[in-house]
Order: sequence, then C-alpha cells, then structure tokens
Amino acid sequence: MCIVFFKKNVAKQIKLIVLFNRDEQISRAQKRSNFGVHFGPQKIACAYDLQANGTWFGMNLDTGNYGFLTNFEKKPYKLIEDPKYRKGNLLMDFLRQEHRFTNPMHYQEHLDVFLKEGQKFNGTNIWLGNIHEYNAIAFSHNQQEQDNFTLIESDEIHGYGNGEVQDEWFKQKLGKQLIQQALHLYRNHSEKSLIDIQDQLEEQESQKNNTIIKNQNHNHHHRSTDNLHNNHKSDSQMYLKNLLFRVSECNYKPPNPEDWINIQHYTDQERYWNSSIFLDKHEERLGHDEMSYYATVSCSLMIASRTNELKFYERIYNHEKLRKDQLYNDNIADQLIGKQNSAHFDFLTKDDFSMVDYYEDYIYHQF
Repeated sequence: MCIVFFKKNVAKQIKLIVLFNRDEQISRAQKRSNFGVHFGPQKIACAYDLQANGTWFGMNLDTGNYGFLTNFEKKPYKLIEDPKYRKGNLLMDFLRQEHRFTNPMHYQEHLDVFLKEGQKFNGTNIWLGNIHEYNAIAFSHNQQEQDNFTLIESDEIHGYGNGEVQDEWFKQKLGKQLIQQALHLYRNHSEKSLIDIQDQLEEQESQKNNTIIKNQNHNHHHRSTDNLHNNHKSDSQMYLKNLLFRVSECNYKPPNPEDWINIQHYTDQERYWNSSIFLDKHEERLGHDEMSYYATVSCSLMIASRTNELKFYERIYNHEKLRKDQLYNDNIADQLIGKQNSAHFDFLTKDDFSMVDYYEDYIYHQF
C-alpha cells in the first residue's frame, strides 16, 4: 500500500518536493532496475519494474515532465494482458514523451484512453506535472467514470494513500503534520545559517577594512562569499532531505482500529499492518489464499529548486538488517517530535521510526 506526499512552492529556494513510499511484495520488489537515468538517448530518471516494464515515479530530464502513481485498492485486481491498460506503462509512456506538457489539454490528451476506458485498468491514481510549469499538477483516477480528472493548484501539503480520493486516513494526517514540522525546522535552520553567514561576512569585512588588500585577495574575498552561500544552501537542503526521509520511515501503528485504513477486503491484521506510513515486514494474502511478505521496499524523494536544480534520491530497504547510525537517526526523530511539538506528537517516540538498513542512490541534474 503505497503513500505519497507532495507540496508546491515549499520555500524561497524550493518549488516542489515529492516523498513517495513504495510498498510491495518483497519478492517482486527485487525484480526491478537500478535507480538511475535510463532509455538513452532519452534521459528518464527512475527505477522500473522488470516484470511489467513500468514505473511508479520518475522524471524526464530533457523535458521536465514528471509523474507518480499509486494503486486504488478498493477496485478488484485482475491480470492485465494488454500493455495498453497497464498503469505502469501509462506513466512510462508519459515520461517518454519528447515535448513539455504545459497546459491541462496536454495531460487530458495523453490520458485519453485511461479517462475513457478506465475500467479496463486495475485501480490507479496518477499525478502528472512539468517542473518548468509547476503551477498545477494533473490528477486522474479510475475510481469512477465521471469527474476523474482535476488540477491540483493549492500549495498545501497533499497526502494520498490507496483509498478513495476523499479518504484521509490517520497515517496521511500524521505524515502531513510531520512534513509541516520538517519544513518548519528547515526554515529555522536556513535562517540561522544565513545569520551565521552574515556574521562571517561582517568579520571578513572588518578584517578587510583593517588590512591593505591587493586585487587578487579582494577577488578571493568574493569567491569566499559565494562559497559561503552555496555551502549554506547545500547544508540546509541536506538537512531537509534527512528530515523528510525520517518522516517516510515513521512506522507508528495507531492502536485504535478506527484509525486503521479502511479497505473492505483486508483482514483486520492487514488493516493494522498497513496503517503506518512505513510498513514493517509482514505477511499478507495473495490470490488463492497464498501468503507472501510485504513491506515498504523503497522511498523516493524529489527536491526541485527555483534555480532549476533537481535532487532525486531513493532509499532501498533491507528488512533483514538494521542500520548502524542509530544516534543520528534518533536525533532527527527527536527534532521532529520534540517537546515543543507535544500537542501534535505526544504519542510518538524515537522508537516509532524504523531503523531498517538501506542503500541510497542519488541523481543530480541542472536544467
């Protein structure tokens, strides 16, 4: 049961963040490509499913088109033979388009088959956008035959699971609150860093005024100033990255069944295990009453800046091993749920954030 959070117009320097947890059958999750830039000469940043050749989240680095999708669990699952009706191909075909999608008609034209024949697809929620035209994100689904295409224009934090469009489960609400806190901490960190930079610049200026400076040293002073600002931006975004990944790794499961996800064909045990943002390894039923292990197998984070920089990360989780840097991870969790935030998070502790080990990949691109 995947979950995605995103926000436009995040801060002065950041215009978009997307945080996506992929929850999947562990054995199937191993049948995927590496996270990288694929399908040359096109530049598609993604990982893709080697079984179905589709993807769940990606971006075309040439056009700036990006998209992500989740399942709609309340629609009965069926085996799709025709690639035309596979949701992963629906997104991959969009990413491989060679022109920028810059208005609603472009998205509707691309989604024409899905909008008209949505019942031939398995349950699908899909979001499409363009990083250069970031004022709206197109959202479509096949939960119903009417009113299944809209534009998301608000700058609020959005969170979607695998339920109805109007569903807002406990874990979605919790994720949005934690992201709000992460952004608050990021802004405070950025402001403090800028004050520290100003202090350093004033100290440099004071030294300059008391020293005879040759032209070459003066030029070096300007380069040092640029380096200070660049280091500040990089340090602040790294801090935000670590905060957001920690949000994605919150494995708190509410004890009250009323706060569990509401999927009719799920057992109570499955509802419980799927009611956290990060899914710990657990067993679920497949067809014909077979059992298989499910978990959050990866988390992807996209940060797009107003200076046309893209930072795209993916963590792939190994549920058989624990990470070693517990002190640092506990520190990040404590900042998210600190005493000053007790009104929202008094039920959380640092132990409610997974310590499952991971491997991290990273794509950087300057448009």
